[in-house]
Amino acid sequence: MRAPVRLFLLRHGRTAAPAGCLVGSTDLPLSGQGLAELTALLPHLQTAETWYCSPLQRASQTLTCLQEQGCQIAQPRYDARLREIDFGAWEMKTFTEIAAADSDKISAWQEDYEHFVFPEG
Repeated sequence: MRAPVRLFLLRHGRTAAPAGCLVGSTDLPLSGQGLAELTALLPHLQTAETWYCSPLQRASQTLTCLQEQGCQIAQPRYDARLREIDFGAWEMKTFTEIAAADSDKISAWQEDYEHFVFPEG
């Protein structure tokens, strides 16, 4: 009988972005705090065999940090389909800034989340 497959979904640590900003396609590095937070994950990830990763630097830094702490990561598979969403004109802005400029579009986002396209995104 085949052993069950376990899937871990791991998000990168905190980035160097200002607090409260929407960060999607902007390729930011991890912050010092983001790197430090990864230590808590290490005991849970020792058994992972295959790694898929976004090509954004915050994701690749996450893998590098885990490797440096002893996690066995052999040949991660970088896949552009794992990149985060492009917030377009809202990228690197806070909700307060977005609401001031595009309150009608925020309502559209809430009403049709599945089909909404971010302005210029």
